[in-house]
Amino acid sequence: MPHTVRHSQNPWWMTALVCCCFLELSGCSLFVMAGKMLQGDPMVESEFDRWYGKSMLKSKKKVAVVCSTPESVKSEFTSLDLDLASEVSRKLHLHEITVVKSHKVASWMDDHGGTDFDMKELGNDLGAELVVAIKVDHFDFREENSPDLFRGKARGVVTVYELMRDPKKPKKEAKSEAESKKDKSESADKSDEKTGSSSKSKKTKKDDEPKDNVIGVRQVFLKTFDTTYPPHQPVSIEQMQPETFRKKFLDRVGDELARQFYRHKAGVEF
Repeated sequence: MPHTVRHSQNPWWMTALVCCCFLELSGCSLFVMAGKMLQGDPMVESEFDRWYGKSMLKSKKKVAVVCSTPESVKSEFTSLDLDLASEVSRKLHLHEITVVKSHKVASWMDDHGGTDFDMKELGNDLGAELVVAIKVDHFDFREENSPDLFRGKARGVVTVYELMRDPKKPKKEAKSEAESKKDKSESADKSDEKTGSSSKSKKTKKDDEPKDNVIGVRQVFLKTFDTTYPPHQPVSIEQMQPETFRKKFLDRVGDELARQFYRHKAGVEF
């Protein structure tokens, strides 16, 4: 008895239709996944680019990062403002953005009353052209009502100010620590000289100094932030020491804030 080969009763076009429906229902995710496998995650522009119209890197402007925290946060995390400003500055520097060294900003703020300062004066003294001001409203790394569980939460707002300068006046360059010490030493020596000679020397020095040229300040960026880490479930104290988790959370907050100012891979946001 001859063996009969039975062909499928489904025509080829039905198979093609099923495939097309599958791709449609999946939102073309297969194409997206294939693209990622071949080229990696796509690069996206920063939030600052869209606000300012030019990237912070291409603007070639010198950036100072400052941070403020309320007394309720400062009482427990005394150095949070300095640590967060330093972390954001470091990440911007890693992406080749010109920043004022964080210790210089911290020293200047200590000398000028902490967070209550004149933005124009900061720009003139430190040579900054953009100021990234981070205002932290809430910061904690413990799960609520669970002291043995860690989950970091931080909320606040980031504002960027542009310092507008008079192009007819030379820019005042920030002095190095060595130059500042030298100036103080020279000032002390001059105070021992005769009054007439000292006054003449001071007048000459003042005339030689470049003029301050910051003539205005305008806000060019404003965005709130609300970070939860890890987002899905807390970490037990048995898995990680409190200080280790705090450092990891601080790094996460600094990374999310800094990423507002440079191009990055889309995948790192998730």
